[in-house]
Amino acid sequence: MDDKFKNWQQQYQQCTPDIDTQLLIKQVAIAQKKERLKAYSELVLGAAVSLYCIYAAVMFAQSLIATVLFALLSVVPISFSMWSFKLRQKQWQQQSVDVNQLLAIKRQHLFAQLRYWRMNAIVVCLLWLALLMLPMFDYFFASNETHWIVIACINGLVVSATLARFFYLKSKLSKRLNDISALLGIN
Repeated sequence: MDDKFKNWQQQYQQCTPDIDTQLLIKQVAIAQKKERLKAYSELVLGAAVSLYCIYAAVMFAQSLIATVLFALLSVVPISFSMWSFKLRQKQWQQQSVDVNQLLAIKRQHLFAQLRYWRMNAIVVCLLWLALLMLPMFDYFFASNETHWIVIACINGLVVSATLARFFYLKSKLSKRLNDISALLGIN
């Protein structure tokens, strides 16, 4: 019985991946600290963008439609930042006890990151489409100024960067999940 136990123990040790738990704990702690910082900064920046939209509605809008559009758009940044804050707050409030839970947190973080960037891409695309309405209205019905078209083109770069980040994370997700599964011993 003693030889069988030693043999089983050796086989178990050979199949079990060697994980540096201190490094894993440190990585999770750093990730949680970054999440906290990102959450608060996004909340503040979302409020700032919403306030600027209200300011633009009052000071820069030259027609009633532009004022209404700015006022409606002012709700989007603060709503998105509050959603993002709650999502990130769930991640940093998790308490971990063992290696499996730490790896599960890393796995959850990957899914949350992808969900965040998917939602970010949707919101940015919707804002860009709304922003495209203003130059079309301005060009066809108002003063034929082209500064709104320039703004829409510049924001097109933001849309492109956001979509590129989303598709990059989506393409790397399966490899990162496989790496975590390998550490957990799941095939």
